[in-house]
Amino acid sequence: MKRFSLSRLGSALLLLQATACVGVTNTLTADTVGKGKTQVAIAPSYVRGMGEGMGEAGFLVGAQAQVLHGVSNTSDVGARLTYQRAFLNDDFDSTGADSTVAGYGAEFLSRFQISRSNKLILSVAPSVGYNRLSASASQGNVSVSSGINAFQAKLPLLVGVPVGEHQFVASLSVSDAIFLSGSDELGNTNTINAGATVGFAARIPGTSVRIIPEVGMLYPLVGSIPGEGSSFNESGGFYLQFGLGVMFGGGGGRAVQSEDGEEVQEEEQQEEEDEEGYDSEY
Repeated sequence: MKRFSLSRLGSALLLLQATACVGVTNTLTADTVGKGKTQVAIAPSYVRGMGEGMGEAGFLVGAQAQVLHGVSNTSDVGARLTYQRAFLNDDFDSTGADSTVAGYGAEFLSRFQISRSNKLILSVAPSVGYNRLSASASQGNVSVSSGINAFQAKLPLLVGVPVGEHQFVASLSVSDAIFLSGSDELGNTNTINAGATVGFAARIPGTSVRIIPEVGMLYPLVGSIPGEGSSFNESGGFYLQFGLGVMFGGGGGRAVQSEDGEEVQEEEQQEEEDEEGYDSEY
């Protein structure tokens, strides 16, 4: 029976978890929640490496829950909790060891609307976060474990195109993740990644619920694999993530023109009209 390698499992850990901790998909639309409003979202996801060497380790499934609150009509703040579990291919880990690779984390979220019209919405959504990534394996009476602390920052540009009550949304992003293993065998590393996503947020008629299927790509630009010293992306491969988000609450009305020519959301305009009607009656 082959001897289990902590370095090899650490490599699998980073290969699979790097995509999850920087978050390929966003589960965000380009429009903000609205002042004083709150939006909650949940999203399961699936991640797979594409290209030579990228997909040999296995695949990853994850889930996240997030909440966003509108500080103003053009800015949100919130938080996200994540959990990921990796499933290794038998040909990657053929030692016969019983191994587990998983991670959990938390992020601080924000979103700032740059511009808004009936045809196009632009916003940025910077975030920072922490992930604890862990791996363990046992083979007979022998067991080993390793862990990596990951700190990441991400800056996506969100582009939304309103389609009635729905929204087509795409994004381009750059992210940086620092991995600290605390182990001489695994070492530390820093990765810089470029990402892109496309999705469609479909609102359920008569509700504030949106369903958003999303696909994202992450391309590692700079970084090495702990324990091996090889480049993160020598083969030119990339990662794909598929997510299915469900968002509850929040605003997200289409932009309209007010009398002075400034753009406001439909919900804001309706509130103003209701107040004007009340004042005229009394």
